[in-house]
Amino acid sequence: MALPCEHQLLDFLTACEPIPMSSIGKHWWITDCGIHDTLGPVNEPIDEVLDAFGEKYANWPASRQAAARALLHDTMHGPGPSFREPLVQRTRGRPVGATAQNEPANSTRRDPSAFEHVAAQVGDNRSRNRCSRCAQPGHNSRRCPRVGINVPDADREDA
Repeated sequence: MALPCEHQLLDFLTACEPIPMSSIGKHWWITDCGIHDTLGPVNEPIDEVLDAFGEKYANWPASRQAAARALLHDTMHGPGPSFREPLVQRTRGRPVGATAQNEPANSTRRDPSAFEHVAAQVGDNRSRNRCSRCAQPGHNSRRCPRVGINVPDADREDA
């Protein structure tokens, strides 16, 4: 037996009943709370709990009494329960969001080098494609607008 099913929990919730311990497997029980084992049930009146604590406190060594006083002081005057930030574990591989924003996530296009950036800004024609048919920059022979037109060698511009 483990934890109750969702429909069983809903039944307890709609009936405004507490979940019985018999419906929860012993694996999930918390039994080593310390103070509950030494002071008795939780629904006991506070006066009885403090009396029982006082009796046990008198028999403790001075170091344990000092620790108990410190815990009581923190409980009464402290900021309340403190929760630590969860530990963040680094994952393997490229961090999420590290890809370029203007390219799709599965792009295989390489990043241009520094001199290619400069050549693109200056407008250097050497960095652009040149057609082998008409020798014009900006396209290659597959995309040549002059397909079917024979361009004599004398009319071609030299690269």
